[in-house]
Amino acid sequence: MITRRKPLRRSARPLTRTPLRKVSSKRGRALREYTCKRRTFLETHTTCEIGRKGICTHRAGEVHHVHGRGPNLNAVGTWLAVCRCCHDWVHTHPGQARQLGFLE
Repeated sequence: MITRRKPLRRSARPLTRTPLRKVSSKRGRALREYTCKRRTFLETHTTCEIGRKGICTHRAGEVHHVHGRGPNLNAVGTWLAVCRCCHDWVHTHPGQARQLGFLE
């Protein structure tokens, strides 16, 4: 004997769903702090720091995190001011960048 299930009961009011946060409130605070620190860091470090090693002479426009962005996001001591070209080079040549001290 086959028993049939009862049809699902539909509520008269549709469910309202709140969207998930893209960033947690704690990470959001850290990112806002990072934005301020980054701006002042790039105002004081105007030339590409990889250029000091004889590779580049461009104006710095980005911050490279030597130890990664995770928990070291706001650790200014681990930052390098770099241009876009050198930042791309560091991430496409990680072995050479580690030898030169640009990556950990």
